[in-house]
Parts: sequence; structure tokens; C-alpha cells
Amino acid sequence: QPAPNSEYTWGHRNGRYWNAASFAAKLGFLVGMSEGVRWVGPDSEKFVGTGTVGDGMKALDGFFADAKNWNFPILAAQSYLITKAKGELTPEQTESYLSIMRQRFVPGTMEVPNEPDESAEAEKPILPQRSKI
Repeated sequence: QPAPNSEYTWGHRNGRYWNAASFAAKLGFLVGMSEGVRWVGPDSEKFVGTGTVGDGMKALDGFFADAKNWNFPILAAQSYLITKAKGELTPEQTESYLSIMRQRFVPGTMEVPNEPDESAEAEKPILPQRSKI
């Protein structure tokens, strides 16, 4: 049984961690994430965007102010916020994504749940792609 108040979801830091973190920890997290993702490949904009680290911090602070979002891994939240800011999601897609992800992100778990059946008619939520090293 996963710990309901865990600062990890799917093995990654989540909104509970973010909300408890100091300004310096948040800054370090975002700079480290930005540098690491850029090192991985050309799709880095999907995860770090084009704004400043301060913009990212403000956006995540706002997103994680809602307790319903606390289980989102920080990287998934960042990817969602960037996609939303680019206008790539309709309001309906935004609500659908948030609803689905709030059910799927379970704190304290280390494993990613099985993907939904490919034949399902429902639109798949947008998730960050993991790099294989």
C-alpha cells in the first residue's frame, strides 16, 4: 500500500515535495531538471519550455496550490503547464487530462501503471516521454 502523503509518485518527486521545498531547493530542482533534460535530447522544450526558471517556479507554485494536483510528478506537471501555455490543449482536453491524471498518479508508487487499451476511443493524455539511457 503506497503512503498517501509520500513526496514521490512513480519514483519521482511530486507536488507534496514541491510545496514543502524552500525557494533554493525549487530553484536548484528546476535548474538541474533543465540542464539534465537539455542534455538528453532535442525534445527538451517539451519539459523546460522557453521561459525563465522564475516563470517555471511561479507556474508550478500555482499548479501545486491545488491539493488535487499534489500527486503529479513535477516533470509531468511542468510538461503539462508548458503544453497548456503553448495553447496546444483545448479546454476540454485540459479538463480530461487533469481528471485522468489525478486518478492515475498514486503517491508512493514506483511503477508506472499499464497504459490504457490502444483500442479505447478515449483520447490518450499527454505524458512526458521517458528517455532510455
